[in-house]
Amino acid sequence: MTTKWQIVALTSVAALGAVIYFADKVPAKDSAEHKHEEAAVVGKIDFLSEAKKLTSGPESEAVAQLENLAAAARNKEQKIQLLDSLVKLWDDNRKPTASAVVSENLAEASGKASDWYAAADRYMMATRFVKDEAQKKQLYESATAAFEKTLQLEPGNLDAKAGLGVSLVESAGLTGQPPMKGIGLLREVVAKDSTHINAQLNLGYFAIQSGQFDKALARFETVKRVKSEFIEVNLYIADTYEKMGNNKEAIKNLEVYKSKLSDPVLVVEVDKYINELKSK
Repeated sequence: MTTKWQIVALTSVAALGAVIYFADKVPAKDSAEHKHEEAAVVGKIDFLSEAKKLTSGPESEAVAQLENLAAAARNKEQKIQLLDSLVKLWDDNRKPTASAVVSENLAEASGKASDWYAAADRYMMATRFVKDEAQKKQLYESATAAFEKTLQLEPGNLDAKAGLGVSLVESAGLTGQPPMKGIGLLREVVAKDSTHINAQLNLGYFAIQSGQFDKALARFETVKRVKSEFIEVNLYIADTYEKMGNNKEAIKNLEVYKSKLSDPVLVVEVDKYINELKSK
């Protein structure tokens, strides 16, 4: 069955590259990384060490070389450049958890808000590629801490505040913290800037999860108004109408979305989704 979320996975500009790039490298249940699961219950997971266990040959040698060079760097600028190269190398080796950890090391070295934000963003992305709850919890906690560090350096950074809000909401079930704290941060962002796309989209998505469909539609319509080129919002609107039992409006929005596509593969997927709704 084709779903709106399958299509989103195919079309999301922000996540698509990473999903395709990393997905086939997520360790299986019997992998070295997963075998660390029991230890993770009582101690902090060393994502970097686990990633190294899954790396060999020239890639492993390149990682070791860059690590040694970074450790021996004569000045901060040189260390930052080497750590940046190491982040990219872990990206090339499709190890999102390792690249997130090194990205945090880079932020610690530079002290820049932009680097802390990049580290937080990488930790958030890494949560999408692990299944173990202990690993997810630690990644979310690292993301939250990095977003908070960004805000300490740049209190007015709305992207960081929105990211922190999303991290708190998504991790609530793992950390035991109330999700409304994160929702509150997202609301603060849109109160300051009603055109903030990430905050509006996530508030809309979280509204769907709590069955507040009218509120979700209002959020998505705002996104549609302020960023007309973001055509994927029609998928969110379609999904909301489908959950409301209004397949006619869902199909209408899918048709709008399809009319703006140039990828024939996506057109086929959307047609499948439309046909399934028509058959209900």
